[in-house]
Amino acid sequence: MYYHIINFWNNEAELLLLLISNNGSPDVQNQLKKTLQYNAEKNVFPYTKKSHFSEKERHYFVVFLSNAIFGIIQEWVNNGQQETPEELSTIIHKIIPDSLLG
Repeated sequence: MYYHIINFWNNEAELLLLLISNNGSPDVQNQLKKTLQYNAEKNVFPYTKKSHFSEKERHYFVVFLSNAIFGIIQEWVNNGQQETPEELSTIIHKIIPDSLLG
């Protein structure tokens, strides 16, 4: 799941990578976070073990997850993208506890 996003950014969106770095555009970063939140809400949350969450808890869970992924990708960019998209995707998958996802 994460590989496709990271690979797109790595191969097709050099400008986007510059804009999400620490010195990048806060507006672009906020828009990207909102996009990640939407994606997490629609494509990740339904597969979590958190179906008992209230709407407020669901909202904050999605914010938490999307900001965590954004932070990892931003760190990857700031460190010169030393890992391949495959490696970074594997790292993200290992970091997210199995207890969060189904």
